[in-house]
Amino acid sequence: MKTILAATLFSLALLNASASSISVTVEQRAEVENKGKTNDTKNQSRVLAIAVTNLAREPKDVTVKYWFVARSMTKGTESVLKSGSTTVHLDANSTTKVDSEEATSKYTEEHVELEKSKGGGKGKSKSKAKKIPASGDRIVGYAVEVLEGNTVAATSFSNPSYAAWVTSASRPKR
Repeated sequence: MKTILAATLFSLALLNASASSISVTVEQRAEVENKGKTNDTKNQSRVLAIAVTNLAREPKDVTVKYWFVARSMTKGTESVLKSGSTTVHLDANSTTKVDSEEATSKYTEEHVELEKSKGGGKGKSKSKAKKIPASGDRIVGYAVEVLEGNTVAATSFSNPSYAAWVTSASRPKR
């Protein structure tokens, strides 16, 4: 019974996937720059390189929507950091590449810094630990949706749980 159910679900997934002649692949271009006296603050920069493929024999116009997801370093919650959309013309049997706008963030992970002070006796110095709290937002993923009219033609998510954000009218926002 389980085998039949699994085969049926797999067949339905294939039918759903093949129903659209549009597909999408996404690559992230990321840069991280360390700042601060101990390189503890990080500046992030991300751009999505989105490739949309039209396997149909006729050209199509589609809308590409994207969302960058960030995690709060203080609360641990995830939310949309930046979103955008663009209209793309797809020639028949072709792939068109489009880049998202750049998303940037700055964050510091919780850590301890040692501060040296005088007064250890006979020329020795004492070290004092200072706890540095976490701050900022860290970019952790993305969601991409390709619409043909009002119909979802293709999607790509860095984490499957982000699919609920795209299909939900109540996406977490900053």
